[in-house]
This record gives sequence, structure tokens and C-alpha cells, in this order.
Amino acid sequence: MSYNGFLIKTGDYIIPADRYIRSDSYQAGVSLRTVDTYTDANGCEHIEATEPKTISISFETPALLTGAEFEALMAQIRANYTEAETRRSTVTAYIPETGGYITQSARLADVTPSVYRISGDTVWYNSVRFTWTGGAYDG
Repeated sequence: MSYNGFLIKTGDYIIPADRYIRSDSYQAGVSLRTVDTYTDANGCEHIEATEPKTISISFETPALLTGAEFEALMAQIRANYTEAETRRSTVTAYIPETGGYITQSARLADVTPSVYRISGDTVWYNSVRFTWTGGAYDG
């Protein structure tokens, strides 16, 4: 499967890239889980990898999202948690290395926005980093 019009989806929510993903910040990859790594008598390294492989996805928002815009994004992400207490959801992400998508149960790391400015009742944030790390392979 090739690129299909979105970078990341959490549950049923496709995060709008044009609104919430700074264009130069999207990173997605797959980490191998190794069972046995050894070097044979000829000096050749052997690596035995297993499924599941773990995805890691991160991006930053554009700077100067308002409090209302940030809360709208977080509300959609929270609405799609499968385990709210661990911030876990089913994530489908475009993986540039493979040119396709991988779906896994993944946990959202701590989100720590920093305030850029406050004026009246409006808050603006600096760019905010979002990172999901996968666990079990879901298909």
C-alpha cells in the first residue's frame, strides 16, 4: 500500500496534516525486536528479528496554535483512546521506509505544551511535540 492521503490516524480520527503537523517534523519508523544476535566464526553478524516490530511516530504542531485549537486536537485524540489511563489507542501511521501503513496499539508519550503568549483570554502555544510508541502488532 502506498501513501493514502494521511500521515497518522488515532482510532477513527485522521489528524489533519495541513492544520496540526508542521511539514518538516513528521518522523515515523519501525524498530526491530531482536531475539538472538551473534557473530559467527567467519565474523559475520547474524540477527534474528521477530514480530511484532515496534512503531515510533512523532511530529510537532505548527507554532502559535491557540488554546482552543490545541484543545480541539487533544479532544479528538482523547476520544479515541482505547485505554485512557495509559493514553493508548490504535494508531495507523504512514511509514516512509516501507511506503505503506502500519497499525498498532500505541501509547502517546507525555504532551507538554509551552505557552508562547497570553493576551486577554487567549493562549498561544509554541510548537508541541507528539510521540506515539507502539506495542502489540494489530495487523
